Amino acid sequence: MIATEAPQKNFVLDVDGIYRHKSVPLVRKRAIAMTNDAMKASDVREILKETMDKIQNKENWKNPSSTLVTTKPDAIITAAAFIFYHGGAEITTDAKGKSWGIYSKGYYHYCG
Repeated sequence: MIATEAPQKNFVLDVDGIYRHKSVPLVRKRAIAMTNDAMKASDVREILKETMDKIQNKENWKNPSSTLVTTKPDAIITAAAFIFYHGGAEITTDAKGKSWGIYSKGYYHYCG
């Protein structure tokens, strides 16, 4: 079942047909841009590596992992790290857009 209207005024229809807080598409867009920048700049790659070292699954970096962040810059960097190393990330936020849950289904899910 797909919702026909946003549940609250700050929610927008996301790429997968689900209404999410308006900050989620922005975080995703900036995270993808940062991932693309990492292909060209070693300083960006280093930031993503440091972030991934903190958030990765401790058993194996390729396994699913998740984290909760409370600032938009941290959400962007965290999502970018998962996208760069795992190939994808799931992004959610609370109704006010004040904290973000960033989740990766793992390298094997996105990259096989």
